[in-house]
Parts: sequence; structure tokens; C-alpha cells
Amino acid sequence: MKVKVLVSSLMEDKKVTFPGGEVIEPRAEMLPTMLAATLKRLLPAEAEVHSGWQTQTMVDGWLSGSFQCWLVVDDELVKIDAGARKGQEDVSDITVRLLPLHLHRMAPSIALSHHRPASVIASVERLFQMRVEFGIDGEMFHSEVSAGSFDALSRFVQELTAAASRSRAPRRPAAGRRVTR
Repeated sequence: MKVKVLVSSLMEDKKVTFPGGEVIEPRAEMLPTMLAATLKRLLPAEAEVHSGWQTQTMVDGWLSGSFQCWLVVDDELVKIDAGARKGQEDVSDITVRLLPLHLHRMAPSIALSHHRPASVIASVERLFQMRVEFGIDGEMFHSEVSAGSFDALSRFVQELTAAASRSRAPRRPAAGRRVTR
């Protein structure tokens, strides 16, 4: 999905659903529109958004809580935070941090928790919980899911890993440029 499609989805649908099932849904009041405007100004319209993951939701609107999501855009990890400025009810801040993956070695720690059967009759273990965390350039990513979101979080981690691999691949010089050694 291109950034322009992501922006359009936020404006029209107030949420973004990725092909792998990941959903970013900024529920608080004007947040989807503000988020769309911010991303439109900061990211190239034709940049490829491979995946996204929401780690915090504003439950009661701008006066409490915060919103946070992460996007894998081309070969970068984009961290987005939103919340009301403390002490100023009419000012809202959206902070975007671009983390170029080619500058960092990112290695997610993934923990899968399983329920073991209590009886001999039910011999199949089932996945109960998935936790993912990693640090990159001083920013910590931590997410935990249970019952049903495993595939979506797995896909986000796979896209992040793929973007990190792409960012370390040797780059070809741009057309028309000569490389001298």
C-alpha cells in the first residue's frame, strides 16, 4: 500500500487495514484526520507502506491516554505518537520518528506462550499469547497479543525483518550517476 492510500483510508474510513490483517484505528475525535495530514506532509506519497502495528490507543479521547503506532515504510521504521499537550487542553501533538533501518541492527525478541493440555484426551497445545519487543536507536517496541491477532503481529515482524534485510542490501547507483573508485 502506498502512503497516499494509507492517508486516504485514514481520511475516509478512520482506520487502515493491511492485507495481513494488521489494523491501525486511531479512535479519538479528530486523530485520524490529524494523523493523515501529518503523514501526508512528512512521507512521500509513493513510498510503500509494508505493514503497521498499533501499540497504544486513546480510549477516552485526547484528555487521557496516548496513541502510538509503528509503520514499516520502504526501508524505514516510522514511530508515531499522539497526545494532548499537558496543561493545554486545546493543543495536540503528533510526533513522528523516522528510524532508517540501514543504520541499525534490529533483532526482535519473540516469545510464544502455549497452553498445555490438562488431560491426556486433549493432547494438542494451543497458542495462548505472543510477545514481541526490540530496541532501536533508543526507542523500545513492545507488543503483546492473544487470541486471534497472532498472524497480524507475525506479519508485522516479518515485514520489519524484510525491510531491515532490504536496507542492508548493496545499493545500485542512481541512473545517470557514475561511480568512481
